[in-house]
Amino acid sequence: MNLWLFQAHSLVFPLATVLVMVLLAFALNMSYGYFVESRTKRGLAQLFGTYVPPELVDEMVREPERYSMQAAMRELTVMFCDIRGFTTLSERMEPVQLQALLNTLFSRLTHVIRQQRGTIDKYMGDCVMAFWGAPVATPDHAHLAV
Repeated sequence: MNLWLFQAHSLVFPLATVLVMVLLAFALNMSYGYFVESRTKRGLAQLFGTYVPPELVDEMVREPERYSMQAAMRELTVMFCDIRGFTTLSERMEPVQLQALLNTLFSRLTHVIRQQRGTIDKYMGDCVMAFWGAPVATPDHAHLAV
């Protein structure tokens, strides 16, 4: 640009190089910050996305610096939900019927637990273990669990 101004209009613009370098440095800095931050958010979403409901992951991605895999002491509410008499029931049912029953039950429980901001820890046979209050701190975790 400086060369063109000099050749076309006999103008000298001595700050052109400095301004271009400042703008280029600014653009590179902003790009680097954007990509590093988005990578951190994607990493957090991948890390917790398997275990934590998508709604809570979205909340966590807004402030990724507050969440890590580091252990912490915190009060939580834990729920174990088990089918009463499951062994007897399973002995009398066909495997396909039993699978359909468990799929229906687990689907409904999963929907309700996630709707109430809970995190499903695991499925153990006919039991579901879920907890409230982590990784996103929730002051009314016991109320949500009930």
